[in-house]
Amino acid sequence: TMRRTTTRHAAPAPSPSPSNHATQDGKPRVISDMGEFTDSVYDLVKTVPAGHVTTYGDVAEALGSKAVARHVGWALGKCWDADVPWWRVINSAGCVSFRASDVASKKSKSKKPSSKKRKRDDDKDEVETVSQQETLLAAEGVTFETQGNMQKRRVRDFDDLRYQFPDVEFDEQV
Repeated sequence: TMRRTTTRHAAPAPSPSPSNHATQDGKPRVISDMGEFTDSVYDLVKTVPAGHVTTYGDVAEALGSKAVARHVGWALGKCWDADVPWWRVINSAGCVSFRASDVASKKSKSKKPSSKKRKRDDDKDEVETVSQQETLLAAEGVTFETQGNMQKRRVRDFDDLRYQFPDVEFDEQV
């Protein structure tokens, strides 16, 4: 009879955390000083011209690792520097990401004559969120198109307005 043997292999090494991924040149990307990283994000975002947009992932890739896109968002979320155009950085779908400081306002529906068979939904008001980011982008000439519902408004001509950082090539959106 033939005897089956099993070779045991060592367990695979744990995958690195998002802030530890390798950069394009193979060196590990470690955010050891969040203040220094934040300053780098702010300096890079300042190069995006008015009327153009970029994404959190584009900024992260220009800094050396697309894996730190969420960290870029955190850095910009706490930005109080008036010289940093944080509003020019949007999500990869081409939409703004709403913040807690954005204002929700009610938009009343037109009054319909009363009817005993009126649906309950007719009594509800539509809520439209007014985004400070959209307002600032619109002031620079960026326009939006509605995607599905009022909460999903995409930058019109996103691919044309997407800023290309020098020496960085981005994946095309599908």
